Amino acid sequence: MFIFKFFLPFISLVTLFPIQGFGNLSCRYINSIQDQFLKNHILYSKITPTIKKRVLNNFLKDLDREKIYFLKSDIKSIEKRNHRLLSNIKNRNCSDLYHIYNIYSKRVKERLDFAKKYLDKNFKFKPNLTYILDEDQKTYPSSERKANRLMEAYLQYQVANIFLIENDLQKSINHIFHIFKNISKQVTSWKPQLNPKELRECIKKSNNSFQSCKPTKWFSLYLNSFAQSLDSHSSYLTREEVEDFNISMNLSLEGIGATLSSRFGYTIIENLVPGGAAFKSKKLKRKDKILAVGQQSKKKLINVFGERIEDVVSIIRGKKGTPVYLKILRENKKKQKSIFTVKIIRSTVDLVEEAASIDYVKKTLKNHSHTIGIIKVPSFYGSGRYGKSVTTDIKNLLNKAKKKQISSLVLDLSNNRGGSLDEAVSLAGLFFAEGNVVKQSEKNYKSPVLLMDRDPRIFYKGDLVVLVNRLSASASEIVSGTLQNYNRAVIVGGDHTFGKGSVQSVEHLRNHLGALKTTVGLYFIPSGKSTQKRGVISDISLPSIFNLNDIGEKNLDYTLPEQSIADFKSPPKEIFSNQLNKNWKPISSKTISYLKLLSKKRVAVNKDFKKILAQIKKIESKNKKRIKISKVLNKKDDDMEDIVDREDLYNSKKSKERYLKRADVQEAANIALDLASLHKTVLLKKARLPKK
Repeated sequence: MFIFKFFLPFISLVTLFPIQGFGNLSCRYINSIQDQFLKNHILYSKITPTIKKRVLNNFLKDLDREKIYFLKSDIKSIEKRNHRLLSNIKNRNCSDLYHIYNIYSKRVKERLDFAKKYLDKNFKFKPNLTYILDEDQKTYPSSERKANRLMEAYLQYQVANIFLIENDLQKSINHIFHIFKNISKQVTSWKPQLNPKELRECIKKSNNSFQSCKPTKWFSLYLNSFAQSLDSHSSYLTREEVEDFNISMNLSLEGIGATLSSRFGYTIIENLVPGGAAFKSKKLKRKDKILAVGQQSKKKLINVFGERIEDVVSIIRGKKGTPVYLKILRENKKKQKSIFTVKIIRSTVDLVEEAASIDYVKKTLKNHSHTIGIIKVPSFYGSGRYGKSVTTDIKNLLNKAKKKQISSLVLDLSNNRGGSLDEAVSLAGLFFAEGNVVKQSEKNYKSPVLLMDRDPRIFYKGDLVVLVNRLSASASEIVSGTLQNYNRAVIVGGDHTFGKGSVQSVEHLRNHLGALKTTVGLYFIPSGKSTQKRGVISDISLPSIFNLNDIGEKNLDYTLPEQSIADFKSPPKEIFSNQLNKNWKPISSKTISYLKLLSKKRVAVNKDFKKILAQIKKIESKNKKRIKISKVLNKKDDDMEDIVDREDLYNSKKSKERYLKRADVQEAANIALDLASLHKTVLLKKARLPKK
């Protein structure tokens, strides 16, 4: 199972839009925020019956994704009042939201009481018990007895997974108790009508450790459900989520420099940022588990097992020069465990692994050595206001590549999930003269606004291959789609890109109350097609672990439909700047056919691609809908773990070597060399295609 820090960052048109008079988020402001979402959203201007149904479905799913709390009778009671929920909110009446909370908190208490009794000293694993993994197969129980049976399977599954880590049953059970204690505290803190006394008691009980005593949390959960009923990329951002967004665009933060994830109650270090405080200390490693955190002394640590990842991040981050103490659980290759505490001094962290970089690979063809440049672009950061720009960085990298006299270039946009729209336009324009890049539609898909590259300079005129996969999204799709439309590059990699063809704006609320992220338009590449849902289809498809049916925009809830407009490609005289003989050579369908056949032969005998195909077959053959507890207890590491690019944290040279050995990167370089050789030595009209 993969855990991505940001599964899909959005193309952002960041604006400051203060909503006047907001204090603490409460019922009286909910309708104003909803109205603002509807005012800006590309498709919806008013609340429809469909929206009403979606809002409730989203809200209930967020509260009880496992369907272990609510009963069927509860859902009927809630649905019966749903027709008036939004109209009451319009009148600043949130009684229906309070009604949901009262039922929810009651059921959570009942299930947790059952869990405490079930997890006693007589607990034993039931190997033949089955746990349902597939959300679509889960249903709300019709009685408390059936709810307890579902809870039993859930507990068996959770304890089994923690037991794999701890190898100690009682310790695993204690961890589950701690998780449930936190759930109880969290639900109490969500109470939407906390009086001052209740609020003071909540803060006292939580020891001021986490920002959990927020009566406004219930409203923020609801607002996010409302936003995501409009489409899969609109959302209500909390203050912490706004901070994460700013970090992703700025590529800088103050803290220890670590990417964290949460799994089965543990906070896990996924990666350390090169140059960050944790990286420099050499005290932490990938897959270390953070058990507790302290600010003043290693003797005063706060247990973070079972805490929300957002809360853990909030206390680890801090001002430059201040200490943070981390209690770590580490397991070595022999499965031996050790627990120790480390002290890290926070520092400013430049997220260099998220910045564009260049590498070079040597290839031999017909006894001649060639250098292929590979520019890796992890995200489309910058666009002026943050002081960093991916386009500026790539201009500098292209200058370095020219000095190396590269034969061809690979632009690696694989795993690049997007970023700034302005940066996408300017970056695409580095590879041709002036020309149209993208049109962005406004509300109700009307009056598309044209964005074009107006810089007549071509920063790289040589042969170009763009590497993508199904995780390449939004800005990546604009660049790859535009270069494909102008026959400027060969697109290789996954069968298609993610398929996110929408644009979001971010509007900040006053008093640090968060922000509204709203889908305000679809974008169209020069062919007039939107990449929405379909993505950019690769010219040459390579086997990829991500070529699975459940990866892509089309699998998200409430996705916007695909659209198209008239072709708006710029004429050749603009693209080539009237210098046809001095610029890049267009990619023809015959060129694609030639390169595809050469690639197919290599892929067929490549050991790494064979391994990937075997892994895909293994994954697809598995029944992922349900699992027996015996299977959980006997399972090994994730099937895809050994294929994913993992960094050697303290050796940048090894990290680079692993990246350059990736099968898709190597094959993209091979295709780039084939393209350069073809354009240099063979007249296409005389070229003979290789025999199949």
